[in-house]
Amino acid sequence: RGLDDRLEVTGEGPELDRMKKKATDNIEFIGWLDNHQLREYYRGCKALIFPGVEDFGIVPVEAQACGRPVIAFGVGGALDTVTGPSTENYENYEGFKSGLFFTEQTPGAIRNALNIFAGMEFDSDAIARYAGRFANRNFSESMKKFIEGAYDQLRKGGRDGLEELISP
Repeated sequence: RGLDDRLEVTGEGPELDRMKKKATDNIEFIGWLDNHQLREYYRGCKALIFPGVEDFGIVPVEAQACGRPVIAFGVGGALDTVTGPSTENYENYEGFKSGLFFTEQTPGAIRNALNIFAGMEFDSDAIARYAGRFANRNFSESMKKFIEGAYDQLRKGGRDGLEELISP
């Protein structure tokens, strides 16, 4: 509400009826979509707004795999799967970005993030490549390398040095 942008909400949940009652004309509730339909929505959107908190959250990864940036609440799993500035440091941010974080779960914070996002540029191909790191094959390869490294470390030096393998 309060913006000219169109918002399309996909999915269903216990808050759906309450949200529909509060919606303005620029908000449309699409409902449940199968995987193919959802992928087409991701491909056609400007960005995914992800205001929730999840441990990992596959939704931001799916959107990024389609080359779309994510506007996310900056806590939980979004911090592990989306990279970029927050609304508080976007002017000084110089690194790669696949999204933008907001720091409060309020309508005002989301509106502010949308206004900032409108002036930002994103590289769709780079975002899709970034999301590829979460693909099953990449996860399996990374896990295999980690286990092999930990095993080698245990054989060579016992437990000493394992901490460095685990720390990011």
